Amino acid sequence: MRTLLLGNSDSWIKRLDCAQLIIIAVCLRVILASGYDAYVVLTGNDPLLPDSRFYSVNGQYVAATLNKYNIAIYGNYYFPGDSVGRAIFNDAVNMNKGGLPKHFNETTVFQYIVGVMYFIFGVHTILIRLLNIALSIACTWFVFDIIRKKVREDIAVVFLAVALFLPTQVCYSITLSKDFLRAFAVTFILWGIYGRSRT
Repeated sequence: MRTLLLGNSDSWIKRLDCAQLIIIAVCLRVILASGYDAYVVLTGNDPLLPDSRFYSVNGQYVAATLNKYNIAIYGNYYFPGDSVGRAIFNDAVNMNKGGLPKHFNETTVFQYIVGVMYFIFGVHTILIRLLNIALSIACTWFVFDIIRKKVREDIAVVFLAVALFLPTQVCYSITLSKDFLRAFAVTFILWGIYGRSRT
């Protein structure tokens, strides 16, 4: 069975360059993310992750709070212009009593990351898409490195080639999902435990 799947490991698997695979995957995802972000901005429709608006607006709330709601300097830049966005923003203001969120969980950590990025670079959702692409690629590399060191290099290369271009992963990585933070933390810890040395 292994021979049917992998063939002669001296042939095509050894010719695959892992760095080139990663660069191609990053470029493909950045192109898709740019196109998808333009689509979402123009249409207001986010079919891949409808919750994206919630995360983005809560990030805007954190950015506005960090800015101390200073409209004189930035104008209404941090404040959503549409009715749905304003409702989400007002809910965040009421829930947190106008201050930064105090309860810490995965959602709040993600909102802080989005808010700090918006505060520094401006409200551009493409930044969060690029962050998720980086986290997704890093997760794949961590698992690849564990397999390479603990199992076999040819199997790890096949995993890398499949995982980097799996359509579900490619599409999900261009969304504003908070799930990549958890995936990154878990794979980083596993890599720290199992991927540090060959045994």
